[in-house]
Amino acid sequence: MLNPELLWVHYGPTQDPATAEAAMIGHFVANISDDVASTMIDPTAPLPFANLTFPAGRRKAHGLHGFKAPRQLSDGEGRATPHARELTQRADLTITQPPESTGITRPTQNVTATDISNGQLRVPRLSKSIFPAIRAEIEVELRGDIYAASWDPRTDGDKERSGVIRIGRRILSNYIQAGVPRQIETTRTGYRIG
Repeated sequence: MLNPELLWVHYGPTQDPATAEAAMIGHFVANISDDVASTMIDPTAPLPFANLTFPAGRRKAHGLHGFKAPRQLSDGEGRATPHARELTQRADLTITQPPESTGITRPTQNVTATDISNGQLRVPRLSKSIFPAIRAEIEVELRGDIYAASWDPRTDGDKERSGVIRIGRRILSNYIQAGVPRQIETTRTGYRIG
């Protein structure tokens, strides 16, 4: 176990612990070198233990499978049936602070015609580190024009999926064509999509 003589715990007061935690983890993840990140099972979550949870509820991928004992059900207890996930309403978005660092560039997934018709860009797991850890309203820049967009890291559920920037079909189709991934760069106030 841990040697308490070598264990240091750092803490400080904050009015918004979830945002402070997300910012600290995001800053830490963003500063992991590429050569170290490439050796990790989950390079977007370089936390020391597999049971640690990110602020939005996403568990760190640990690479261990098949080690859980089967769940014991009492008499008459049935398994819960999964229910359809409700669509996100604008009211549950959190207005966030701009990115901590500027000039960091990450790719999107390959942009498809379906992405454009849905008015969204998909962001792979390795690129999510530049975005908030929770659903948020963000500012995006497309060829010098600024728009409000929503960010969904899609970390809920058993399997993490690509994050999604929702801008809207009309706006996206005016600036982006299908066929190649786009580059997203952090700016002083949001994200520039090239």
